[in-house]
Amino acid sequence: MNQSAIFSKYYLATPVFGGLYFVTEVNLRISLPWDGNHLTYIYMAVCFVLGGLLIKKPLLLRVFTIFECSVNLLFLALSVYIPIVTVASDLENSEPIGLSIIGVIQFCLVACILLYGFYGNLHIKKNT
Repeated sequence: MNQSAIFSKYYLATPVFGGLYFVTEVNLRISLPWDGNHLTYIYMAVCFVLGGLLIKKPLLLRVFTIFECSVNLLFLALSVYIPIVTVASDLENSEPIGLSIIGVIQFCLVACILLYGFYGNLHIKKNT
């Protein structure tokens, strides 16, 4: 199975992640640092549509995958960082902070796809 096929299956499986989130409130696809279910569904819809449109263009699909995974990791980092900053500003009314197992699964999923897309890039292989 080539790299583009894996990426296209990853993006075409986005409705499965959306359905899982809708039914069980377990979001394995993206971690937004702010509340907003509609933003999660919009993000998933954009990923699904763009991933589907780029199936026939493997290079653009790889570039989109690297960009999307980078944004996803940024959102995950912000979802951990923002509570830490808010706790530091209001210590008396704070709750414990921790990265849940869902956050770890999100990180592993997105990091694997990002690394696979980055190191599977022919331009990087040619220069190393």
